[in-house]
This record gives sequence, structure tokens and C-alpha cells, in this order.
Amino acid sequence: MKLHKIINTILAIGLGLLIVACAPIEDSRDIVNTFNPNDIQVSITQTPAGSNVLTMRMTTPGVTGFWEQPLGLGVAGFGNDVEFFFPLTGEHTFTYRVSTPFIPPSGNLMDRQFIYKTATVDIQFLDERTPPYLTRLIGDGSRAWKFDVYDVYGPFALDGSDSWWYMTDEYPEIFWWQPTPPANRVPSVDSRIIFSITKNGPSFTSYSPSEGGLIGDTRWEANADWSEIVFVGDASLPGRFDGGAPVGSMPASQRNRFQILELTDNRLALFQGTSFNGYGMGWSPGWVWVFRPVD
Repeated sequence: MKLHKIINTILAIGLGLLIVACAPIEDSRDIVNTFNPNDIQVSITQTPAGSNVLTMRMTTPGVTGFWEQPLGLGVAGFGNDVEFFFPLTGEHTFTYRVSTPFIPPSGNLMDRQFIYKTATVDIQFLDERTPPYLTRLIGDGSRAWKFDVYDVYGPFALDGSDSWWYMTDEYPEIFWWQPTPPANRVPSVDSRIIFSITKNGPSFTSYSPSEGGLIGDTRWEANADWSEIVFVGDASLPGRFDGGAPVGSMPASQRNRFQILELTDNRLALFQGTSFNGYGMGWSPGWVWVFRPVD
């Protein structure tokens, strides 16, 4: 009797597995979108009218995405309802990017489309509450910065009070070592960096006599709250590849990513923290770069 029950149980399990195995596979053509691109509506309002205080909205249910700034200045905000201060006057077009691609009725994933919606505003004046980060960085459109070296051949304080390019650890306020002119001049105190806005978007150029001269054709990007800046291209900060954080010690995504410690009309301080190399071995220190505008 027990043997009969065991056999029946085995047969029942086998039949169940057979039914599951034979269940029809979902046809990819059944994959449908929850939105229609033609129904997506975006709008931008200015408060007060003509100002750069923008409320950017995407009002179609079932759609998610983010707003991009014009001129390749980065992301203005994630979500469908964003309040934003844009720091430039003139006519500007903002783009809303839908985060998920649209799959056509055929269900062919190879024909998926990425959906962008745009809205244009005419900014006639800047609100007094506008964070002045961009104008501090680029001035009237292009601004050159040099190392904030008080006296190239004078004494330097060991506590870092005269620091312009110095080694630290994971905390930028920790001072370890400062190059002392005229010795240990890597990078050169004659180095320059230039931030610009051109018709093609943000442009960054570096110049260091001790590191190959002029390097350009690079884009810079700042995040929405201006706490971080990224260089996309060949140019980077002077000393970045010789003394500061060697290339092999950092992931590619972090090599040209810097924290903005300070950005005023007269001072720019950037920081890159400690890291491990791709093999989990080999430690590189943190570095701080301190610049002031070229007169």
C-alpha cells in the first residue's frame, strides 16, 4: 500500500513538471508600452515671467525620465516636476529624456526608440537668488585660472596655509605634503586651465609646460548642485598624471572626476580622494588643486 502511494506521488510530481515544461513561452510581441510618445506633454514656466527661475514639468502618467540643461551643461534634475535656476540669459531649449525606450506595436526590440521632448524659454534676467557658480567659473564666456602660488620663490608654511597643489588622504583638509618651488615643480607653477562656453557647449583646456604643453578638445560637466566637476576628453588638471593619482590606480570612471571644495570669484579649489587600483592593491593619496583667476 505504501509503495502504491509512493508511486502515485512520483507520477503526480512528474506530470506537474511536464505541464510546467510545456507551458507556452511568452511571445515577445506581447511586450507593450505603458505610454504613447505622442501623448507626452512637457512645459516650462518662469516665475516671475522672463526670469531664470524655471519649473519644468512632464505631466503624462506612466512616464519617467529626467531634464537636461542646454549647451551640454549636464542634468538639470531627475523626475517629472523640477524647479531649477538656469544661470544664463537668452533663449534656451531644455530636453526631457524618457528613461525607458518606446517599443513599437510590432514588439521588435531592435526597433525600440528613445524618446526626447523639448521646451524652449526666453530668459531675460537672472533672479538675485541664482547661484553664481557658472559665471564665477567662466566669467563672460571664457576664464583662465592659474595655481594660487603666493610667492613662487618664497617660503611655504608646513601646515598647508600656502598650499596650491598638495597631497592629502580621504579628507581634503588633511595636509601631507606640498611641492616647494623652485624644486619639485611638477606640475609647473606656470600651468593654466581654461573653462569656456562655446557654441558647441562647455570646453576645457589645460596648459602645463612640464606636461606636454597645451591640451584641449575636452568637455567639462558640473552636477546640478555644483559639488562635482567631470572632464570628458584628453585634458585634465595639471599634475593629474605625473604626481597626483596615477592613471593606473583609479577606475576609468573616476580619473577625471573632482569634488568642488570652493568656487568663488577669486578662488577655485578641487579635490580628488584616495582610491585603490583595479586589482585591489596599491593605494594612491588624495590631492587638492587650488587656483586663482589669471589677471
